[in-house]
Amino acid sequence: MWLPQFPCGCSGAGKGKEPGGFTSGPSLHFNQPETAAVLKRTVEALLERGAVVRSLENLGERSLPYKISKHKERHKRGGYFLIDLEAPPSIVSPMMDHLGRDIDVIRRTFVKHPVAKAEECRGIIPVSPEEKLSAKKN
Repeated sequence: MWLPQFPCGCSGAGKGKEPGGFTSGPSLHFNQPETAAVLKRTVEALLERGAVVRSLENLGERSLPYKISKHKERHKRGGYFLIDLEAPPSIVSPMMDHLGRDIDVIRRTFVKHPVAKAEECRGIIPVSPEEKLSAKKN
């Protein structure tokens, strides 16, 4: 199972906006239709390559750990998204390349998430009366 996580900066036009669609004031705005378009493109690319997308989680908009220059723009903030998917390892390289060319994706990361095998529930194991008595004596 692979968990790609990427900050996304959607470009938008408007007064008071820095390149990348982020306002420079305290009230930051992330353009929803453009964000949805980026996520749709990404999920469609994953599905085309044979991935099974289990969930999509918005981790919110926040400051990047450091300034990132990407596609001739400097980014200080970005929206973080986590896509839980199941896919063969061969999908990682083409998707990294695909997301690297997307001008709205600032940074991309794939993390292999080990799938834990669930233990089978044995249910309630009946205890004989003799075992109950011996447990009380000890």
